[in-house]
Amino acid sequence: MDTLSRPSETDEVHDLQLVLLASGVISVVLGSVVILAEQTGVLDIPAAETLLLCGLAGAIASVAWLSLRVHLPVRRVAWSTLGLSTVIISVALHYTGGPQTPMPAFYLLVIVAASFVLGRRGANLIAGLSVLSYALLLFLEYTGTLPIVSIWRVPFDARNKGALLIINWLAVATPAMLTAFLGGSLAERLKTRN
Repeated sequence: MDTLSRPSETDEVHDLQLVLLASGVISVVLGSVVILAEQTGVLDIPAAETLLLCGLAGAIASVAWLSLRVHLPVRRVAWSTLGLSTVIISVALHYTGGPQTPMPAFYLLVIVAASFVLGRRGANLIAGLSVLSYALLLFLEYTGTLPIVSIWRVPFDARNKGALLIINWLAVATPAMLTAFLGGSLAERLKTRN
């Protein structure tokens, strides 16, 4: 039984290492975009907060990488990393415009990563966390608990746009759940064949 589980764990470690590498690259690219946006004045993104989140995401990826090097259980590292990444994405969405930002696509990257490292169940749970986190963010912005960060220099009053926020949430939730279902199913099929 032990020899049968090792190749699967080795594959999971390799998959998670690729996810962590991608996370590091995305953090650097996003940080560079924020710096460029601030210097050119194209977008009004709060640079300090967004750069802090990029650094935090990079630090989490680095700690996870080191955790794999010292042979901590890969699934524990994956759950922690992907769960924290989902929360960081949600906070970053707030600072990059909330419902006005194209950033919710980053949820899909985390869900795809979860499908290959954690399987269908993990992908569904990470997708559920993504959908709930985004719903909470939109609700807090709708109620005024979190003020909208207007990145386009156009006033956006979330309290008068409840229907738009629901449509925005559905536009994020639908592909997130479908990606979890399809990605998880595909990953399980590939692991079964191997």
